[in-house]
Amino acid sequence: MYKLKLPESDIILKDYPVWIVTFNGVNLLRSGPKQSNTNSATVYADKNVVIDANNGVELETFSYGSSLK
Repeated sequence: MYKLKLPESDIILKDYPVWIVTFNGVNLLRSGPKQSNTNSATVYADKNVVIDANNGVELETFSYGSSLK
């Protein structure tokens, strides 16, 4: 059976209690290829922080967004 582990840890991500805190509408520095329709160095995004519900430790962050507001 395949067990998905959190990168750089021994935490197995199956039935693991977490809190996900989302910050909506933040401006983050752009990464990846430049969009042809914008000169902006930032992207309008949502940033998510995954927190271990057992001890309050931050496990992971991820974000997604768009160049449009």
